[in-house]
Amino acid sequence: MLKLMALDEEDLGILSFHLHNARLYGRDMLRQMREQSFLLAMHRFNWEAALAGTAIAGAEKAAPGRKSGKILPAGTDLPAKAKQTAKKAGKTAPKAQGTAADTVKTAQEIPAILQFDHVLAVRSYGIDRRQSGQVLSLKGLCFRPQAAPGGIITFLFAEKAGLELKVECIEARLQDLPTES
Repeated sequence: MLKLMALDEEDLGILSFHLHNARLYGRDMLRQMREQSFLLAMHRFNWEAALAGTAIAGAEKAAPGRKSGKILPAGTDLPAKAKQTAKKAGKTAPKAQGTAADTVKTAQEIPAILQFDHVLAVRSYGIDRRQSGQVLSLKGLCFRPQAAPGGIITFLFAEKAGLELKVECIEARLQDLPTES
């Protein structure tokens, strides 16, 4: 089970990697104004297991002497590699459907909670929290500094949707939840 904390822009990049193609519903977001926090419940793809168990084509050429899966060659398409891994494991990627067509749905999906603290304001576009079936596919997180150490954390979704958190400083936690066996 993964537990990560982000306290700066570099850490946020690591969170973004682990959250690439995470699926969530618009209704699974909660702003706690009194605590100045923002929570998102999601299902993230287990990139670390997928990449550790599969040699990535070209990785040895790109980084001789290094173990495959540790350093990715420039231009590596992670979703395509995840689909290859799923096929090798006897599972198949879903057929294109809905707005999260490129999300890899396999036993490798893990329920997780992402929490941001020191949140001053939240702004969204293209997200209808009342539409219970709206599935969002997270493509990445980025940080735009403002009055140091604060700034804007932006969530980019595949569905031409986005979310912005104005924060006093970066403080985020990602934690996998236990799965039912």
